[in-house]
Amino acid sequence: MTGRAWERTIAIEEFMEVTDQAWCDALPATAHDVSRRREQRSTRRTPSGQTCTDRRVDNGDGTFSTTTDCRTTYREEPLYDDRCTFRIQRWTPSGTARAAGTGADAPAWPSVAVSPARREGARRESYAATLAEPDGRVHTCTLGQPEWARAAEGTRWTSRVGLVLKDVDCDALKPAR
Repeated sequence: MTGRAWERTIAIEEFMEVTDQAWCDALPATAHDVSRRREQRSTRRTPSGQTCTDRRVDNGDGTFSTTTDCRTTYREEPLYDDRCTFRIQRWTPSGTARAAGTGADAPAWPSVAVSPARREGARRESYAATLAEPDGRVHTCTLGQPEWARAAEGTRWTSRVGLVLKDVDCDALKPAR
């Protein structure tokens, strides 16, 4: 193992007024400054006639009879409804707090200043280990946090290597004995 790195992020959300759209029959109760316009909401298939073709059928006695096969044809008709544009207070993504480190740095979450109008959103974390082969090729594996914690720099690890692309199978990574 020649190197380790980690990254932790926290999405930041703010409660703010935003402009949004919805079909007017699904307008949120707290929406204000509403404007509406007609817009195509869907399409309806309506029968518009038939397409018929004649087909010859062998009667089995050297003669043929003619049958007519008909298929219904359809046309697409737009269906319109009211689409509303409005203002509303909503939790909205406003940025990301990030913390990262390498080597023996202990992973830590970034700090986020919260308030009644600012909160933490989704947390994400990733851990990577760098491996070097004796021939000088370098590979990076994404690991789970428990595996990454056991993968100290300077330790030896084994894995399977692909025959064609010569890539390391990170799922088969194990400490060398």
